[in-house]
Amino acid sequence: MPRAKYIGVIEDLKTKIASGKLAPGDRIASIREMCDAYDVSSIVALRVFRELSDQGLIEKRDGEGYYVLPEDGDNHADKIICAFRPLRDMNTTDNFGNRIIFGIMESALSNHKHVVFPESCMRLRNRIPTDEDVKILADEVFSIPGIAGIVLDMRIPDESIRRHILPRAGRIPVVVAGRSAKAPVKASFFPMEEIGADVAKLARRSSAAVFLLFPASEATFSDIRLLEHAFLKTLDADPAAVFTTREFTTVSREKDREVAEIAAKHIAAARGKAFVFCGADSMAGYFYDLMKEHGLTAPQDYILMGFGGFELSEIHTPKLATVALDQAAIGRNAVELALGGSMENSIAAPYAVKFNETF
Repeated sequence: MPRAKYIGVIEDLKTKIASGKLAPGDRIASIREMCDAYDVSSIVALRVFRELSDQGLIEKRDGEGYYVLPEDGDNHADKIICAFRPLRDMNTTDNFGNRIIFGIMESALSNHKHVVFPESCMRLRNRIPTDEDVKILADEVFSIPGIAGIVLDMRIPDESIRRHILPRAGRIPVVVAGRSAKAPVKASFFPMEEIGADVAKLARRSSAAVFLLFPASEATFSDIRLLEHAFLKTLDADPAAVFTTREFTTVSREKDREVAEIAAKHIAAARGKAFVFCGADSMAGYFYDLMKEHGLTAPQDYILMGFGGFELSEIHTPKLATVALDQAAIGRNAVELALGGSMENSIAAPYAVKFNETF
């Protein structure tokens, strides 16, 4: 595959800057001059300027053009800040954060960058960070020299990012990993609305008569409401045929059994099969076990689909249908965005439906 033109232009300009042919304070060619000198389009020229800016080599001065920046004494930025929840013990039900971190490390190392885990990220374990948590995190992060990019946990609120991260980031790229973002930062995310619509289309084609939806908590998947709304909108079913609740959590066993009792009645009373969509594989596995106590099994009495694509979906008996997410791609894409490897401000990670044995 031929190498993209912009890469050659970037390498040539970086060589000139490193050799001193383009010294700090020198003006870089205009867009028109660059197009003529390198025989490239204006889109390519703009990408070159943007990526050299992201790498801290040049800056744009309004009304004047682009200029070479002086070295800041840190040689060059060589650190990716992984401001993400701590690693947890690997398990079969939820390795979401672990897989994202593995993707961050894989991409950073392949780009010859060090990964730094701020100590204050221990505050992110098992809860939504408070504004004070993010302030403490920012104080630690911006004391670290040579930052090439910052990758933030999806559970850090946009407002806290605006208040504590962005005012101090300057030219350092900031990326949220795991969700879309309303703050003016880059984002590596799953296309939840697309996923919700796709699952709803499967539900409609299944000829199910009743539809049950059990969303996961927003602490598990920050964009889960986007998925929920897209599923219900695309399903467009008679409200009387839809049962949805957030009270099935796999945390309160008593409450879960109450919900399971209601769900079993819906499934048993349906004139056709029911379609059940759970917001996590662990929820789907637990739901299956509870329905079995009521003499109901999938796919004989209902269709069951989980979400996540974790190991549980493959080792459960029967194997669970699921929306398998490529969590490591979230991490890899986040680093690509942080290092200027993409012209986009956001990248959607891939997913796939695995039908297995409960569909």
